[in-house]
Amino acid sequence: SEVGTNLFESGASLAQFVVDEVGGEGKVLQMNGIAGVDTAEIMAQGAEAVWAENPGIEVLDVQYGNWSTAEAKKIMEQWIAQYGEEIEGIWSGGAQMSQGIIEAYLDAGVPIPPIGGGEYANGFLRLAKEEGINFSAVQYSNAMSILCVDTAVKILQGEDVARFIDF
Repeated sequence: SEVGTNLFESGASLAQFVVDEVGGEGKVLQMNGIAGVDTAEIMAQGAEAVWAENPGIEVLDVQYGNWSTAEAKKIMEQWIAQYGEEIEGIWSGGAQMSQGIIEAYLDAGVPIPPIGGGEYANGFLRLAKEEGINFSAVQYSNAMSILCVDTAVKILQGEDVARFIDF
C-alpha cells in the first residue's frame, strides 16, 4: 500500500492557480522536476492538462530544473534574459526550484510573477513571504505519518487496505 498525494491533481491545482492569477490569458513558464521520474512527470501532466483547457495560456518554455535550487536559478536567469517582462506566471514542480526562481528574480531586480510551485518548504516559504509573492504550494502535513502508521497497523492485523491512499 502507498499513502501519498494525487500528483496529477497537485500539478493541475498549481497550474490552475497560475491560470487564475493571469486571468486566463498570459505567457507562462513550466519548470519540471527530474526527467523520467514519475513524481515529476505526473505533476507535469497535470499542469499540461490545465494549459490545454485554457487556450489563452501560452507556455513559452518547459525545462527540467532537477529539483535543484542552483539549476533552477540558472534556468530562470536564462528565461529572464530571453523573455523578460513577457513572463506573467511560472509553474514549478518543486519548492527547491521555486526558491531558485525567486533568487534569480531578486538578483535581476525585476518584479516576480505569481508562482504555482512545489510543496511547503522553509526556504521557498520564507522568500515568498519576505518578498510578498503570490504563490500556491502543495502541503504535505505531518498528519500523513499518522495515516501511514495506521495503515501499517491494519496490515499487521490482517485487514485489507487500499493499494493507494490519497492523502
